[in-house]
Amino acid sequence: MRGYLKSGTIIGAFVLLFGCEAPAGAPGAVIQHDSAGVRIIDLPIPSGEDRRIELTLDSSWNPAGDLETGDLLDMDLVPNRGILLLDELGEKVSFISNSGEVVVVMGRRGEGPGEFNPQGLSQVMATDSSLFVPDLFLQRLTEFSLSGEVLDMRTFPLSPVYAVDWRRHPNGGLAFRAFEQFGDQIIRLAGESLDTLLSLQISNDFENLLLAPVTVWDLTDDGNAVVARTDRAAVELREAGTGNLIWKAQWPEAAEELAETDVSHLEALLRERILRDAPNISAELLAQNLASIEYPTRAPVLAGLMVRQNGDIWVRWANPVQSMGLEALQVGSAEVFGGR
Repeated sequence: MRGYLKSGTIIGAFVLLFGCEAPAGAPGAVIQHDSAGVRIIDLPIPSGEDRRIELTLDSSWNPAGDLETGDLLDMDLVPNRGILLLDELGEKVSFISNSGEVVVVMGRRGEGPGEFNPQGLSQVMATDSSLFVPDLFLQRLTEFSLSGEVLDMRTFPLSPVYAVDWRRHPNGGLAFRAFEQFGDQIIRLAGESLDTLLSLQISNDFENLLLAPVTVWDLTDDGNAVVARTDRAAVELREAGTGNLIWKAQWPEAAEELAETDVSHLEALLRERILRDAPNISAELLAQNLASIEYPTRAPVLAGLMVRQNGDIWVRWANPVQSMGLEALQVGSAEVFGGR
């Protein structure tokens, strides 16, 4: 669950967090063991007594007050040095030091070295000495030095592929999710080698991908995968490579059926999107397009998941459907569901 930036402001988020070992002693939690020895943790419905925290911006930090930004998609921290800001509209990555100075700005529109297609930008990742920028449109991964030099460009493994949710692997290299409509793979890229850490089946009951279920995941320090689905109130720890279930924490079913007002809101979003992309569309064709959509019956439950260095797991709940904007029509990302 990465930081969210819009017009230079970090938006706070409420999260429910629990530790890999902590649920055993959580009030109301019940631990069961099945015949295979898998630990099942039943948690109570989230309430005001749950361990929630509010993320806020340190008011003493005043970074780059004169920095102009367009549409900030993502951010990442450079350990002990500063912060990276990914600007889709500006087609650039800005490296801001801890003292608030602009160290370097990288990238521009194009297809050459160090250039991006803004339609393919979604994420930036920092290491101790470099940063990576995936470009889904150009199907490639670019590595920059922290001084702005292009160190490497490589085509996505398994290209063409919708490679999303990139992150550093604790044992070196990178990991990403290869998104497909009916199943996901979590893959590690280390040098020239590829390893499939986990394969997941994820079904969608409708022909379209409107509010389709999405896999959310992260890695523990030992390289195992913590996974969840946006349409279920449950989190699983699975062994990398084998996919064996180690434990599962779950809540009472929390997915709500869509009310008529929810469906009306989704229809309004679709109408707005169609008119934006095809402003001259006839009223008849617009009505036909809207009538062809089969709406989902249930709302998303989760919008994000993150493993902390101490082993705690943070879960982010999805926003109510009626508070979602056009971003909810995007495919393949749980972040579009927002959340507390």
